[in-house]
Amino acid sequence: MRLGTGNVHAKLSAPISDETPGRCVLLRLTLFGLLAALPLAGCARKRSAPPIRPRPGYAWTGSELLLWDGENGYALDPEKNEWRRMANNPYYVHSSAPHSQPRLLWLRGGKALAAYWLSGDRPRLCFDHYLPEKDTWERVGAITQEELRAHTGNGRLAPLIAGMAEVKQGAVVLVCPVEPHSKVIGIKVGGNGSIRLLSTHNAPTAGVSGVVVCGPESEVLFYSRAAVHGWEARVLYLGHDGEGHTTWSVWEESTDTWQRPQEFAEIDDFGHCSAGDRVYIFGGSYMHGRWLRSSGWIYSFEGNSWREFPVPQGRRDVAMCWTGKEILVWGGDLGASDIGPAWLRAPGGAVFSGAGRHIRPMPLTSEPPRRCGCVCVWTGKEMIIWGGETQDLRWQHDCYAFDPEKVVPCKKGVWRRLADLPASGGE
Repeated sequence: MRLGTGNVHAKLSAPISDETPGRCVLLRLTLFGLLAALPLAGCARKRSAPPIRPRPGYAWTGSELLLWDGENGYALDPEKNEWRRMANNPYYVHSSAPHSQPRLLWLRGGKALAAYWLSGDRPRLCFDHYLPEKDTWERVGAITQEELRAHTGNGRLAPLIAGMAEVKQGAVVLVCPVEPHSKVIGIKVGGNGSIRLLSTHNAPTAGVSGVVVCGPESEVLFYSRAAVHGWEARVLYLGHDGEGHTTWSVWEESTDTWQRPQEFAEIDDFGHCSAGDRVYIFGGSYMHGRWLRSSGWIYSFEGNSWREFPVPQGRRDVAMCWTGKEILVWGGDLGASDIGPAWLRAPGGAVFSGAGRHIRPMPLTSEPPRRCGCVCVWTGKEMIIWGGETQDLRWQHDCYAFDPEKVVPCKKGVWRRLADLPASGGE
């Protein structure tokens, strides 16, 4: 079932039964829509626990893909084709409250910044560093819910992490309160471990999204569809406000100011990636509708401007990365089907130039099963995709790599299957 943002009008996509392990229901909703949908969360009997939750925090270190959902973490070395279990974060405490998925951001200096929200008696937004060479965690600090409320004046604060971006003096974490018409909250995490709240003047308003997982834990997982990217001393935010409008704004580090938010094309579920001073947005759908956007957009930090370019086939929730000279776009879905209840997954993908010109399709031979919502990183040689939701609405834990330069007879670009994420045990 899918819910439109800001309402509880449902579109049935497939029946949910206790014979379907790991079955998930995707929701785009505000807090009111979530509360109306919560009874669905108990619709499946307990099954073996998945190794990691859908849509985990992830980062590419230069040699490993890190996946971390708070409780569990894994690292993949694609050269050795081996997974290893990451050390548990001793500062993370599991909460039975609706769960905001953690985020990871790889930083200069050989460490990843982890950001996550903890509920309980003392709700707070926490920041830690993970050091892959030592396989250890270091505490950076936290901001309490009371401090966030005092800064924003929002009395019903339960933040969702929209994204993180590295800047000259550290990293910026943007969070969205789970409440309509609330402003994005920025937190600066300095390279020395300092934490401070950023100005909210002119900050854009933000909507949130969620995933209801009918699985062993019957929990609600929040995530954001916003694009957050940084370059030097600026951070771009592009997202919807939960009321059918898409806005964008840029934060400037030197002055701690947001430029006045501006309207963007009506768009949701878009793909995005960055390439130096440029940010690429691909496809997506119109708000509250099944119709896809057959467009892409390029944002220039230098010019503070957007340029639109056409794409041959609109799709949403794609895997997308920048190779250093080209954009790779793969998978996603094609919206609702007119011939059945399922949401159609898109086959194949395409290669675009840095200027947005379509160059060639990606080969279908040996490609992964169709899916949307997967993790995607560029290693310097290959695009790696992990997880995602397939046509039958199952969240996957398999992994594939695509080499766009490898040439075989009659085609350029080759897929290879990597090791699956290890299972975490049975019932």
